[in-house]
Amino acid sequence: MNMSTHKTEMFRNLGLIGVLLLLLLLGRFELTWQFFMQAALVLAFLVISYVDWQTQKIPNVLLLPLGALTLLLVLLQPGTAWMRLAGALFAFVPFALTSIVHPHQLGGGDIKLVTLLGLLFGFPNIVWVLLIAVLGGGAVAVTMLLTKRGTAKTELPYAPFLCFGSLIVLLVLPFYPI
Repeated sequence: MNMSTHKTEMFRNLGLIGVLLLLLLLGRFELTWQFFMQAALVLAFLVISYVDWQTQKIPNVLLLPLGALTLLLVLLQPGTAWMRLAGALFAFVPFALTSIVHPHQLGGGDIKLVTLLGLLFGFPNIVWVLLIAVLGGGAVAVTMLLTKRGTAKTELPYAPFLCFGSLIVLLVLPFYPI
C-alpha cells in the first residue's frame, strides 16, 4: 500500500469515526446548543489526535479553537468557573512537573492540551479523562511491546489518548458540565 492510499484510507476512517460520534451526540442532545458545542469539541479532538499521531506535535493553531470553546463555556456557565479552574490546576501540575523532571517525555502542546481539558471538564471530571488516557496509552504501549512493534524506547504521542479519554467522558458520563 503506497503512502497516498494509506492517507486516503486514514482520512476516510477519521470521517467515519467523526460521523459515528456526531450521531451518538445527536441521540443524546438532539439539535440543541449543547450538540453544536460538543460537535465542535469532537472535531477538535479528532484533528488534534490525528496531527499529534502523525507529527508528535500539537500546534497552537489547533489549541486556539479549543481554548476559545472552553472560554465560551466558562462565560456561558459562570457557576462552574471554580470547578473548571480546579480541574485545570489538577491537570496542569503533574504534567508540568513531569516535563521538568523528564524534559523529553511531554511536550508543551501536551501540557497546554491537558490544561485546557482540565478547564473544559472541571474537577472531578478531569480525573476520569486522565484515568482513561493513562489506561488507553498503557494498553497501546503494552500491546506494542508484546507484539514487538515497539520497544521501551518507542515514543508515543499522548494527545490521542487524552482526546480519547475526553471523548469517552463527553459521550458517556452523565455529570459532564456542558
